[in-house]
Amino acid sequence: VSELEHYMASISLNDFQAEGIDLFRWERKGLVEHLYSHRIEANTPEFMIIAIHCTAYRRITITLNLLDGYPASSSLHLEVKSKLLPKKLVDRLKNKCVEEVIEPLRKEGKPQAIKAYLFLHNVIMNNKLLYATPEIGQLKKIIGQSEKAATGEEKKGKTCSLSCNDSLGVIKMKIVNGDYSLRVVITVPVDYPRD
Repeated sequence: VSELEHYMASISLNDFQAEGIDLFRWERKGLVEHLYSHRIEANTPEFMIIAIHCTAYRRITITLNLLDGYPASSSLHLEVKSKLLPKKLVDRLKNKCVEEVIEPLRKEGKPQAIKAYLFLHNVIMNNKLLYATPEIGQLKKIIGQSEKAATGEEKKGKTCSLSCNDSLGVIKMKIVNGDYSLRVVITVPVDYPRD
């Protein structure tokens, strides 16, 4: 991935006609030359379909689709799909990429395909809790329900907290009830949910 970032930095956009297909051709060339652990499923002048995968379970498929006027007057159309992640989570991942990467670059008239790919690649490779998100949501729900159920005197001296570190794949939970406390540290394996 660092080679792909260097490729982007080494080429001046002034060397190209900064209109649509020529610029997208340059981005496609960079992606094709520098993708290692991913599979290009389709590659045409108008779109690319790339499978990003870290393990058998940590994988998504992205479609980068060129729209008329790219990059100056229109943004890249992005589709994100996963067979293993819940649709709601995939939609949040796509929306975050559009809001943080594609739209700001579109407003500046800059290419968006490589940066969108890099953003999604980094999430899949570095967020070790991504595929445990449904279970973490269940833990948060249980903690919230137990705190709501306790009233008045029952609440005194009782606390429950949950913290997550997605880059390390660690979930920490602390439960306190009066003089007693329990700390739980869960390390999510890289091959989760298989392991």
